[in-house]
Amino acid sequence: MAKDLGVNRLYVVLNKVYPGQIEDIKREMSFMPILGFLPYDPIVVQADLTGQSTLI
Repeated sequence: MAKDLGVNRLYVVLNKVYPGQIEDIKREMSFMPILGFLPYDPIVVQADLTGQSTLI
């Protein structure tokens, strides 16, 4: 789909990553450049479920 849209570069930002998963994910995703990781945070999950803002 990206190619059809004329997008030539793709990057990955990983979401809800546990600290112990980072090296395994890097190894599995070695075919794509990883820009960064967003950690799993149960407070953010709860805020999402209840419609609350995570910005306090």
